[in-house]
Amino acid sequence: MKKYLLEYEQNKTENIIHLYQHVELLYQNGISKFPFSVCLRISYALFLLNKMNRRQQANIELVNAENYSPTFEEQFIVYRNKKLIEEQNNGTNSDEDKENNSDLISNMNFKNDLNQCNKY
Repeated sequence: MKKYLLEYEQNKTENIIHLYQHVELLYQNGISKFPFSVCLRISYALFLLNKMNRRQQANIELVNAENYSPTFEEQFIVYRNKKLIEEQNNGTNSDEDKENNSDLISNMNFKNDLNQCNKY
């Protein structure tokens, strides 16, 4: 039984990794088809930041989003997430505080972004 449970957990992790890779590919295809979509770029940046833990790429996507005339709400989302990335890179907060704050804020930002995307 332990052997089967261990194999199940390994397959579960592999499936999640595969799904994240597929999601990243979908985002990249979407951005290539809609390069001026600020909402899509913000969503991709949040995915990179929260799920893939790629701060530098997320920051690049946020900078790209700024170049396409974002709305006021989108500008705030970009600004806030760039500040979070900057704080994480500078290490101004303790590791535990950063994790708790970024999880809560990221979750709130993701919900706001999703609502914004659903409006369009």
